[in-house]
Amino acid sequence: MKKLLFIDVLIVFCMFACKKETTAPPTTWEKTFTPYLENNNQRDTVYDDENITFSTDQTPSDRYIWSWGDGSKNDTTQTIYAIHQFRHIGLNIIKLRVERGNTYGENTDSVWVIHHAIPPCGFRIDSNDSLYVRDTAHFVANIATPDCQSTCSFSYQWDFGDGKTGTGYHTTHAYDATGTFTVKVKIARCESPDTIAQKTVVVGGSTEKNDYKCQCVTDAGTFAFFDTIEVQNLPYNPIKVDGRVLQRLSNSNRYFGEFNCKPTGCDTYMLDVFDSQDSVQYRFKTLFNFYAINCSGKRL
Repeated sequence: MKKLLFIDVLIVFCMFACKKETTAPPTTWEKTFTPYLENNNQRDTVYDDENITFSTDQTPSDRYIWSWGDGSKNDTTQTIYAIHQFRHIGLNIIKLRVERGNTYGENTDSVWVIHHAIPPCGFRIDSNDSLYVRDTAHFVANIATPDCQSTCSFSYQWDFGDGKTGTGYHTTHAYDATGTFTVKVKIARCESPDTIAQKTVVVGGSTEKNDYKCQCVTDAGTFAFFDTIEVQNLPYNPIKVDGRVLQRLSNSNRYFGEFNCKPTGCDTYMLDVFDSQDSVQYRFKTLFNFYAINCSGKRL
Protein backbone atom coordinates (compact mmCIF):
# COMPACT_ATOMS: atom_id res chain seq x y z
CA MET A 1 0.00 0.00 0.00
CA LYS A 2 2.83 2.40 0.86
CA LYS A 3 4.61 1.49 -2.40
CA LEU A 4 1.50 2.27 -4.47
CA LEU A 5 1.04 5.58 -2.70
CA PHE A 6 4.61 6.62 -3.45
CA ILE A 7 4.17 5.83 -7.17
CA ASP A 8 0.90 7.80 -7.28
CA VAL A 9 2.58 10.83 -5.70
CA LEU A 10 5.50 10.57 -8.17
CA ILE A 11 3.11 10.48 -11.16
CA VAL A 12 1.15 13.48 -9.90
CA PHE A 13 4.37 15.45 -9.30
CA CYS A 14 5.63 14.62 -12.79
CA MET A 15 2.34 15.70 -14.38
CA PHE A 16 2.42 18.97 -12.45
CA ALA A 17 6.06 19.71 -13.35
CA CYS A 18 5.54 18.92 -17.03
CA LYS A 19 2.41 21.02 -17.18
CA LYS A 20 4.15 23.96 -15.55
CA GLU A 21 7.02 23.77 -18.05
CA THR A 22 4.84 23.58 -21.16
CA THR A 23 2.45 26.35 -20.11
CA ALA A 24 5.12 28.95 -19.18
CA PRO A 25 4.31 32.17 -21.04
CA PRO A 26 6.65 32.73 -24.01
CA THR A 27 8.74 35.87 -24.31
CA THR A 28 6.84 38.38 -26.45
CA TRP A 29 8.23 41.34 -28.37
CA GLU A 30 6.34 44.61 -28.49
CA LYS A 31 6.98 47.31 -31.10
CA THR A 32 6.83 50.60 -29.20
CA PHE A 33 8.86 53.13 -31.22
CA THR A 34 10.31 54.02 -34.62
CA PRO A 35 14.07 54.65 -34.40
CA TYR A 36 15.70 57.55 -36.22
CA LEU A 37 17.72 56.29 -39.18
CA GLU A 38 20.17 58.51 -41.06
CA ASN A 39 22.18 57.96 -44.22
CA ASN A 40 25.32 59.88 -43.27
CA ASN A 41 26.51 60.05 -46.87
CA GLN A 42 23.45 62.24 -47.60
CA ARG A 43 22.89 60.71 -51.05
CA ASP A 44 20.18 58.41 -52.39
CA THR A 45 22.57 57.04 -55.06
CA VAL A 46 25.88 55.48 -54.02
CA TYR A 47 28.65 53.45 -55.65
CA ASP A 48 29.38 49.75 -55.37
CA ASP A 49 32.95 50.49 -54.22
CA GLU A 50 31.94 53.02 -51.58
CA ASN A 51 31.57 52.57 -47.84
CA ILE A 52 28.21 53.89 -46.63
CA THR A 53 27.63 54.89 -43.01
CA PHE A 54 24.21 54.76 -41.34
CA SER A 55 23.46 55.89 -37.81
CA THR A 56 20.67 56.27 -35.27
CA ASP A 57 20.23 58.35 -32.13
CA GLN A 58 18.47 55.58 -30.17
CA THR A 59 20.77 55.20 -27.17
CA PRO A 60 21.12 53.46 -24.84
CA SER A 61 19.73 50.21 -26.29
CA ASP A 62 20.49 46.51 -25.88
CA ARG A 63 21.16 45.71 -29.52
CA TYR A 64 21.26 47.25 -33.00
CA ILE A 65 20.62 44.92 -35.98
CA TRP A 66 21.44 46.23 -39.46
CA SER A 67 20.12 44.48 -42.59
CA TRP A 68 21.39 45.74 -45.93
CA GLY A 69 19.06 44.10 -48.46
CA ASP A 70 21.88 42.72 -50.63
CA GLY A 71 22.28 39.24 -49.18
CA SER A 72 24.88 40.22 -46.61
CA LYS A 73 24.74 38.79 -43.14
CA ASN A 74 23.15 41.11 -40.59
CA ASP A 75 25.73 43.16 -38.77
CA THR A 76 24.78 43.16 -35.09
CA THR A 77 26.63 45.83 -33.16
CA GLN A 78 26.48 47.61 -29.83
CA THR A 79 27.10 51.00 -31.44
CA ILE A 80 24.66 53.47 -32.99
CA TYR A 81 26.35 53.41 -36.41
CA ALA A 82 27.33 50.81 -39.00
CA ILE A 83 29.46 50.89 -42.16
CA HIS A 84 28.67 48.82 -45.25
CA GLN A 85 29.80 48.36 -48.85
CA PHE A 86 27.00 47.04 -51.05
CA ARG A 87 27.60 43.90 -53.10
CA HIS A 88 25.24 44.45 -56.03
CA ILE A 89 24.00 47.36 -58.12
CA GLY A 90 20.29 48.21 -58.02
CA LEU A 91 17.86 49.24 -55.29
CA ASN A 92 18.79 48.12 -51.77
CA ILE A 93 16.55 48.44 -48.71
CA ILE A 94 18.34 49.13 -45.41
CA LYS A 95 16.53 48.00 -42.26
CA LEU A 96 17.43 48.90 -38.69
CA ARG A 97 16.01 47.07 -35.67
CA VAL A 98 16.69 48.51 -32.19
CA GLU A 99 15.95 46.33 -29.15
CA ARG A 100 15.43 47.34 -25.53
CA GLY A 101 14.39 44.52 -23.22
CA ASN A 102 11.27 43.02 -24.82
CA THR A 103 10.46 46.17 -26.81
CA TYR A 104 11.80 47.10 -30.21
CA GLY A 105 11.56 49.61 -33.02
CA GLU A 106 12.23 49.34 -36.75
CA ASN A 107 12.89 51.76 -39.58
CA THR A 108 13.94 51.45 -43.22
CA ASP A 109 15.74 53.50 -45.87
CA SER A 110 16.64 52.84 -49.50
CA VAL A 111 19.60 53.61 -51.76
CA TRP A 112 20.36 53.03 -55.42
CA VAL A 113 23.72 51.36 -55.94
CA ILE A 114 25.52 51.98 -59.25
CA HIS A 115 28.89 50.84 -60.60
CA HIS A 116 31.79 53.23 -60.18
CA ALA A 117 34.92 52.74 -62.24
CA ILE A 118 37.94 54.18 -60.39
CA PRO A 119 41.59 53.70 -61.38
CA PRO A 120 43.39 51.07 -59.31
CA CYS A 121 44.38 52.07 -55.81
CA GLY A 122 42.21 55.14 -55.49
CA PHE A 123 41.55 56.46 -51.98
CA ARG A 124 39.00 58.92 -50.68
CA ILE A 125 37.42 60.17 -47.46
CA ASP A 126 33.78 59.38 -46.80
CA SER A 127 31.94 61.74 -44.46
CA ASN A 128 29.26 64.42 -44.41
CA ASP A 129 30.26 67.54 -46.29
CA SER A 130 28.60 69.77 -43.67
CA LEU A 131 28.87 69.31 -39.92
CA TYR A 132 27.87 71.00 -36.70
CA VAL A 133 30.07 72.34 -33.94
CA ARG A 134 30.47 69.84 -31.08
CA ASP A 135 28.56 67.13 -32.96
CA THR A 136 30.50 63.88 -33.44
CA ALA A 137 31.29 63.30 -37.14
CA HIS A 138 32.41 60.02 -38.73
CA PHE A 139 35.30 59.86 -41.19
CA VAL A 140 36.22 56.75 -43.20
CA ALA A 141 39.42 56.29 -45.21
CA ASN A 142 37.81 54.41 -48.09
CA ILE A 143 39.94 52.13 -50.27
CA ALA A 144 38.24 52.55 -53.61
CA THR A 145 38.98 49.21 -55.27
CA PRO A 146 40.06 45.67 -54.26
CA ASP A 147 43.23 46.19 -56.36
CA CYS A 148 44.56 48.34 -53.52
CA GLN A 149 44.63 45.47 -51.04
CA SER A 150 48.06 44.87 -49.59
CA THR A 151 49.86 41.85 -48.16
CA CYS A 152 50.67 43.95 -45.11
CA SER A 153 48.63 46.22 -42.90
CA PHE A 154 47.64 49.78 -43.74
CA SER A 155 48.11 52.61 -41.26
CA TYR A 156 46.05 55.79 -41.22
CA GLN A 157 47.05 59.19 -39.84
CA TRP A 158 44.36 61.90 -39.84
CA ASP A 159 44.68 65.69 -39.85
CA PHE A 160 41.29 67.37 -39.34
CA GLY A 161 42.52 70.85 -40.27
CA ASP A 162 41.88 72.35 -36.84
CA GLY A 163 45.10 71.20 -35.16
CA LYS A 164 43.59 67.86 -34.04
CA THR A 165 44.67 64.44 -35.34
CA GLY A 166 43.44 60.86 -35.29
CA THR A 167 44.30 57.32 -36.37
CA GLY A 168 42.52 54.30 -37.80
CA TYR A 169 40.57 53.39 -40.91
CA HIS A 170 37.41 54.74 -39.26
CA THR A 171 37.67 57.65 -36.87
CA THR A 172 35.45 60.31 -35.31
CA HIS A 173 35.97 63.98 -34.62
CA ALA A 174 34.02 66.94 -33.18
CA TYR A 175 34.95 70.48 -34.20
CA ASP A 176 35.04 73.23 -31.57
CA ALA A 177 34.51 76.15 -33.96
CA THR A 178 32.73 76.99 -37.19
CA GLY A 179 34.58 77.37 -40.46
CA THR A 180 35.82 75.54 -43.53
CA PHE A 181 38.40 72.81 -42.88
CA THR A 182 40.52 70.57 -45.09
CA VAL A 183 40.56 67.02 -43.76
CA LYS A 184 43.53 64.85 -44.78
CA VAL A 185 44.39 61.23 -44.18
CA LYS A 186 47.86 59.80 -44.82
CA ILE A 187 47.69 56.12 -45.77
CA ALA A 188 50.90 54.11 -45.42
CA ARG A 189 51.55 50.53 -46.56
CA CYS A 190 54.74 48.52 -46.59
CA GLU A 191 55.33 47.97 -50.32
CA SER A 192 54.04 51.25 -51.80
CA PRO A 193 54.52 54.98 -51.37
CA ASP A 194 52.33 56.80 -48.88
CA THR A 195 49.01 58.10 -50.21
CA ILE A 196 47.21 61.25 -49.04
CA ALA A 197 43.46 61.74 -49.53
CA GLN A 198 41.68 64.94 -48.59
CA LYS A 199 38.31 66.67 -48.66
CA THR A 200 36.77 69.95 -47.51
CA VAL A 201 34.08 70.09 -44.84
CA VAL A 202 32.02 73.06 -43.68
CA VAL A 203 31.35 73.32 -39.95
CA GLY A 204 28.53 75.58 -38.81
CA GLY A 205 25.74 75.80 -36.29
CA SER A 206 26.87 78.18 -33.56
CA THR A 207 26.82 81.66 -35.11
CA GLU A 208 25.05 81.49 -38.48
CA LYS A 209 21.46 82.12 -37.40
CA ASN A 210 18.56 83.87 -39.13
CA ASP A 211 15.18 84.83 -37.66
CA TYR A 212 12.05 84.74 -39.80
CA LYS A 213 8.68 86.25 -38.88
CA CYS A 214 5.95 84.13 -40.44
CA GLN A 215 2.18 84.09 -40.78
CA CYS A 216 0.67 80.65 -40.14
CA VAL A 217 -2.70 79.03 -40.75
CA THR A 218 -4.09 75.48 -40.65
CA ASP A 219 -5.04 73.50 -43.75
CA ALA A 220 -8.66 74.39 -43.09
CA GLY A 221 -7.85 78.09 -43.02
CA THR A 222 -8.52 78.46 -39.31
CA PHE A 223 -6.35 79.22 -36.28
CA ALA A 224 -4.26 81.98 -37.88
CA PHE A 225 -1.28 83.26 -35.89
CA PHE A 226 2.24 84.71 -36.21
CA ASP A 227 5.35 82.68 -35.52
CA THR A 228 9.05 83.56 -35.35
CA ILE A 229 11.49 80.76 -36.17
CA GLU A 230 15.28 80.62 -35.94
CA VAL A 231 17.02 78.94 -38.89
CA GLN A 232 20.66 78.03 -38.33
CA ASN A 233 23.55 77.09 -40.63
CA LEU A 234 21.99 78.01 -44.00
CA PRO A 235 22.56 77.02 -46.74
CA TYR A 236 24.40 73.91 -45.61
CA ASN A 237 23.14 70.43 -44.96
CA PRO A 238 21.98 69.74 -42.33
CA ILE A 239 20.30 72.85 -40.91
CA LYS A 240 18.58 73.51 -37.59
CA VAL A 241 15.15 75.09 -37.14
CA ASP A 242 14.44 76.06 -33.53
CA GLY A 243 16.92 73.41 -32.43
CA ARG A 244 15.49 70.64 -34.63
CA VAL A 245 17.85 69.19 -37.24
CA LEU A 246 16.40 69.02 -40.77
CA GLN A 247 18.07 67.18 -43.65
CA ARG A 248 18.26 68.63 -47.15
CA LEU A 249 16.39 66.62 -49.78
CA SER A 250 18.85 66.00 -52.64
CA ASN A 251 20.08 69.33 -54.01
CA SER A 252 16.76 71.12 -53.65
CA ASN A 253 15.88 74.03 -51.37
CA ARG A 254 13.68 71.75 -49.26
CA TYR A 255 14.58 70.43 -45.79
CA PHE A 256 12.70 67.72 -43.90
CA GLY A 257 12.71 66.12 -40.45
CA GLU A 258 10.73 63.68 -38.31
CA PHE A 259 10.57 63.94 -34.53
CA ASN A 260 8.95 62.31 -31.48
CA CYS A 261 8.24 59.13 -33.44
CA LYS A 262 5.77 56.63 -31.99
CA PRO A 263 4.00 53.55 -33.44
CA THR A 264 1.18 55.88 -34.56
CA GLY A 265 3.49 58.17 -36.51
CA CYS A 266 5.92 61.08 -36.17
CA ASP A 267 5.87 64.85 -35.87
CA THR A 268 6.97 66.20 -39.27
CA TYR A 269 8.57 69.47 -40.32
CA MET A 270 9.19 70.54 -43.93
CA LEU A 271 10.80 73.86 -44.81
CA ASP A 272 11.56 75.54 -48.15
CA VAL A 273 14.27 78.20 -48.27
CA PHE A 274 14.33 80.39 -51.33
CA ASP A 275 17.56 81.13 -53.18
CA SER A 276 17.91 84.61 -51.73
CA GLN A 277 17.38 83.15 -48.21
CA ASP A 278 15.19 86.19 -47.51
CA SER A 279 11.97 84.17 -47.29
CA VAL A 280 10.80 80.73 -46.22
CA GLN A 281 7.74 78.53 -46.32
CA TYR A 282 7.24 75.65 -43.94
CA ARG A 283 4.67 73.09 -42.93
CA PHE A 284 4.57 71.14 -39.69
CA LYS A 285 2.25 68.63 -38.09
CA THR A 286 2.31 67.05 -34.64
CA LEU A 287 0.74 63.85 -33.34
CA PHE A 288 -1.26 65.93 -30.87
CA ASN A 289 -3.14 67.72 -33.68
CA PHE A 290 -5.34 66.42 -36.49
CA TYR A 291 -4.27 69.19 -38.85
CA ALA A 292 -1.14 70.56 -40.46
CA ILE A 293 -0.02 74.16 -40.14
CA ASN A 294 1.36 76.13 -43.09
CA CYS A 295 3.53 79.20 -42.63
CA SER A 296 5.39 81.70 -44.78
CA GLY A 297 7.54 84.62 -43.79
CA LYS A 298 10.41 87.00 -44.32
CA ARG A 299 13.80 87.23 -42.67
CA LEU A 300 13.97 89.84 -39.92
